[in-house]
Amino acid sequence: MSQQSEEKEKEPLISRGRTESLTVSFARLDLNDRSLTIKFCKDEGQQEAFLRDALQKNPDVTHVNLSHNNIGDEGCIYLSGILQKNSTITHVNLSHNKIEDKGCNYLSEVLRANPTITHVNLSHNNIGDEGCKYISEEIQTKSTITHVILSN
Repeated sequence: MSQQSEEKEKEPLISRGRTESLTVSFARLDLNDRSLTIKFCKDEGQQEAFLRDALQKNPDVTHVNLSHNNIGDEGCIYLSGILQKNSTITHVNLSHNKIEDKGCNYLSEVLRANPTITHVNLSHNNIGDEGCKYISEEIQTKSTITHVILSN
């Protein structure tokens, strides 16, 4: 094996801020502990594109862990657009993300539009009564959701 091909093999599959080298298929997208915001997307404008790219290039993803990324309500806006169109994700972990009632409104739209999501973890966010109402209304009308965690 040549030195050049050895160096190519050592290159990371995902490099900071770009996904063009993401070629392996995986079932779990684990970007917890601020990986989305620190490790891969220094510029907030890249986050939506990074997630969309990662999920499009890996259609077998069933679990998405975005815990501890501080995405807040703004992040729920772009995330809802991505998750509404996905037909493979069953588990979404958004714990520890500073999500409030407004973000829950966007996420409730995801739960309404996406029949494949069965598990949602929203623990340790800043969700009040209004946010819980948005989520609970979708749970009551949608029989595919089996687990929702809203604890603090």
